[in-house]
Amino acid sequence: MGNGFIISGLIEFGRYYIDDNTMKDAVHWLVLAKENNRMLLIADKAVDSGPYHCCHDCISWDTCSLRSWLNKDFIESCFDPGEQSRILTTETSGGAADKVFLLSSDEAENYFGSAENRSCIPTGYAQKRGAWVNNGLCYWWLRSQGGYADSAAFVDYNGEIIKRGDSVNDIRAAVRPALWLAV
Repeated sequence: MGNGFIISGLIEFGRYYIDDNTMKDAVHWLVLAKENNRMLLIADKAVDSGPYHCCHDCISWDTCSLRSWLNKDFIESCFDPGEQSRILTTETSGGAADKVFLLSSDEAENYFGSAENRSCIPTGYAQKRGAWVNNGLCYWWLRSQGGYADSAAFVDYNGEIIKRGDSVNDIRAAVRPALWLAV
């Protein structure tokens, strides 16, 4: 563990709750891009569920509670110190510096190329935490602001990017983290 390795086109890196909240298992990541000595990864499944922000408010990525959770609680729970040291800090929207983040609407469109490729299955843990599932698929947050200051963009069950967004305090949306990994 700790270095990640390719399994059937996926990279296994970190451990998080997959089926329930009692035992952690390996997280599998899709490789979206390779540049120089780094790779952009996104979890192949939605690993958790929760609001973009803790309350209904006008909010952006740089101050939302989901960003804080990803870069503190999630990173500490999912990755050991050696793995954490391989995760690169990335400047996201608004000048925010993150190790773990959500894709923007443009990134989701560019890196996946089709709605079918953006469709996402939630883990059993994400479902137990409230991810709303339709025909085995979930919708997942993007970091881009929605059409209103109190909404955030998301990818729907069919893999379509919904730029108008949903209320930032919607607890049924899934979380599909992304990160840049040093290789």
